[in-house]
Amino acid sequence: MADRDQLSLTAMPSELLLRLLKQNGAQYATEEALAADREAGAPIADDGTVNLVAYAAWLARRMAHGA
Repeated sequence: MADRDQLSLTAMPSELLLRLLKQNGAQYATEEALAADREAGAPIADDGTVNLVAYAAWLARRMAHGA
């Protein structure tokens, strides 16, 4: 399998992340929401990739603190 065909949980393209979230019922999963999360400090790389584990932990911390 070519490198570009491999799924990386630590460098997932934002488009793929949003598609996976929407397919699993996340109604809030939009480019705008992801951009807002990035502005709020979410661990989203400059190239738009997302470390899924770090992003999930970031979301959990925000939820725990009522954000």
